[in-house]
Amino acid sequence: MTTAGFDDFVRLRSHELRRVAYLLTGNLADADDLVQTALVKLLPRWTRVERAGDPLPYVVTVMVNTRRTLWRVGGRTGAVAEVTDTAGHDPYDAADTRSAL
Repeated sequence: MTTAGFDDFVRLRSHELRRVAYLLTGNLADADDLVQTALVKLLPRWTRVERAGDPLPYVVTVMVNTRRTLWRVGGRTGAVAEVTDTAGHDPYDAADTRSAL
């Protein structure tokens, strides 16, 4: 299998793919991961994808489906802070206790 066409596609279209992935994920790190995942999925099928015409719409479809699958199975990306109940809690209470000791 030759990857010359694949390499050229990645070199020429990586900026566009990254922008689409950013719109799907909301941050650059996850966007880069999504592009890589889609390209890894497509590499074994590349000659068939390339023969069908412009591969960009197909790659974007793979990225959208991959992102949707990750969302559905609970692999939501991005940092999510844990929310704790701090009502009535004095953040300086521990410091006051240490000082008293």
